Amino acid sequence: MYKILIIAFLFMTSVESSFGQELNCKLTINSQKSSKTDPKVFKTLEQALNDFVNGTKWTNDSYKPAEKIECAILITIESEPKENSFTSTITITSSRPVFNSDFRTPMINYKDRSFEFSYKENDALDFNENVFNSNLTHTIAYYAHVILGYDYETYSPSGGAPFFNKAEVLCQLALNASSDPGWKNNFGERTRTNLIAEIQNTRYKLFRDILYTYHLKGLDMMYDDVVKGRSNIALAINNMNIINTDNANTMILQLFTQAKSNEIASIFEMSDKIEKESVFKSMSKIDATNAQKYQNALQKNK
Repeated sequence: MYKILIIAFLFMTSVESSFGQELNCKLTINSQKSSKTDPKVFKTLEQALNDFVNGTKWTNDSYKPAEKIECAILITIESEPKENSFTSTITITSSRPVFNSDFRTPMINYKDRSFEFSYKENDALDFNENVFNSNLTHTIAYYAHVILGYDYETYSPSGGAPFFNKAEVLCQLALNASSDPGWKNNFGERTRTNLIAEIQNTRYKLFRDILYTYHLKGLDMMYDDVVKGRSNIALAINNMNIINTDNANTMILQLFTQAKSNEIASIFEMSDKIEKESVFKSMSKIDATNAQKYQNALQKNK
């Protein structure tokens, strides 16, 4: 009887812990370009990183399995400058459910082109949020906090602040301890430090409001009132245009449009002429790379 109680307790503890973690992340390592390292090493690392990112409790909140944030991390090995040392890119994607629908809206779709790390098979993946131990775990933890920050920001004004604050601390630690160019704060470059600096900059506070308005007041409202929800998304886009007019080519707007361009084109294809023309005119300025996409959407359903 005593043994049964022990087993039951362990099972309940295991179930309870499965409710604690916040991310449902699929982490993959693409090692096709590697010629020096045994592929088994990357498989071991891949499993260890999946355990790390999905097994770490990043917040103080309780999550049920269905509530976990869907995301993915792809590490692509580019070269091996020396034994157990790798240069790579790291691609981060995440999504958020839209209220009362089967649709998931993309939140982040970003390729970080400078990620350097060292790893020897079966190395322990140490991480301390107050100390720089490893560029490998430090970078993964940074992106976990960015993913959480973006997600929480869409549900309440400045809801992502605790996670952006932690990401900022991780950047400061890395700036002093890491040689990885991905942490540098060189002006105009798309680095981890510059991303969080823009998110935290009060000059761009309107962007944080945009995340909330676009998602909670826009997409989530469309189930009950399509016109009102779409109007609020148009307001968010107008506010993006305000930021872009004063501060062209900000990293935060580039990342936003990179994730949302197809979605925005689709949402406003069916809107009235005035709203459609206003939105697509703004988007063509904010996201000039996809100007033709917005022009094509403008011509539909005329």
